[in-house]
Amino acid sequence: MKDVVEYMELSYGTKIHASCKKTYIGELGKHLRVGVWRNIDRFSVSAAGGAFKPTNHKYRIAFNGNTKITESFHRDDNMFLNLVDFKIIESGDQDSNILIDVIGQVQDLGDLETIWCNGGKQRKKLEFTLVDIT
Repeated sequence: MKDVVEYMELSYGTKIHASCKKTYIGELGKHLRVGVWRNIDRFSVSAAGGAFKPTNHKYRIAFNGNTKITESFHRDDNMFLNLVDFKIIESGDQDSNILIDVIGQVQDLGDLETIWCNGGKQRKKLEFTLVDIT
């Protein structure tokens, strides 16, 4: 079971969905830090599928027991966010199956709930209203 799901940014700014099994996260995770560039070698690549995708990239990568993470000499301070304007979100023109980058103010924060999903899995649910701050 893959329990760590993140997205990574390729050196030219494209986000890609990456995952890692619990078995490998202890060893590989210690080499990864937010904001620090790394070279990642030996991983699997597959088509991105499913109802909801963290990025609009057509592929995803998965770390495995052969994955090697080493220091990178590449440096770039770009945050690689692709912020979506609230008007576009409100219009409904965005693909609702792809996660987007947005900044806003949280209002009407609800309680953390435990819900049952398909396949009998439990998930945490938190509802809130996000308002435009521009």
